[in-house]
Amino acid sequence: MNLLRAIEWRAVLIALFAFFVAPLPLLFALTSIPNFFGFDPTKPQPFSHSPAALAMVWLALAPVGAAYFAAKLAKKLPLFHGLVTGVLTSAAFVLLVCDESIVADVVLTVFVTLSGVFGGWLRRYRLVTRN
Repeated sequence: MNLLRAIEWRAVLIALFAFFVAPLPLLFALTSIPNFFGFDPTKPQPFSHSPAALAMVWLALAPVGAAYFAAKLAKKLPLFHGLVTGVLTSAAFVLLVCDESIVADVVLTVFVTLSGVFGGWLRRYRLVTRN
């Protein structure tokens, strides 16, 4: 029960906002750029040129960055703050990206939660190597 009291919710919410809400206008602008330059939806495009590639990279890196930032703002228990950020992010992903497949939801939950722990670990590693 003491660990739940040790969570700095302000740090977690600021990190989630900074990595998931604040970049949305930029992501929307970048994914709509092909429409301004005569993108022909009838012709096949390579995946690396599609807006989905940018969105997938953002969704893969954002949990790590948010967890790192939450651990940095919290100043204590970086792994735990990374875990809390990862769990909240995975819950949001599962609720927003509702899929018919239970397996896909479980894989997404595990991947995002572990990404959050990895972000917290990166912060802890940096603190240990700096001192």
